[in-house]
Amino acid sequence: MSIKPPEWFPNAIPTYDGWINPENKELLVRSPAGGFSEEVINSYIDHQSDYKMIDDTPVTKIAVKEIVEKTYVKSIDKMNKMQLKVYASEHGIEDIDDLTKKQIIAKIEEAGVA
Repeated sequence: MSIKPPEWFPNAIPTYDGWINPENKELLVRSPAGGFSEEVINSYIDHQSDYKMIDDTPVTKIAVKEIVEKTYVKSIDKMNKMQLKVYASEHGIEDIDDLTKKQIIAKIEEAGVA
């Protein structure tokens, strides 16, 4: 699947939910049902030039990836079990290996990091 930003905002950055304004993180255009996958987002970023213009300022692809990572986290109810395990461990939640997806979500919510 190939994606491209809206014509009226070519510097938009793709996230799971859709295209965002990199300055204020506002959602500009919602993605199709099911959202943009991480693979599609990474493919889009990798196939861009080394720089992306944001407010007449060139921003490196690495910086764009960091913006995406810092400004958007897929909601936990849309994550698969492996993604939930990684998310939980990144937030210091332990002893989740033998839990179900529903139990992992409950632990994340109990920890207040959802």
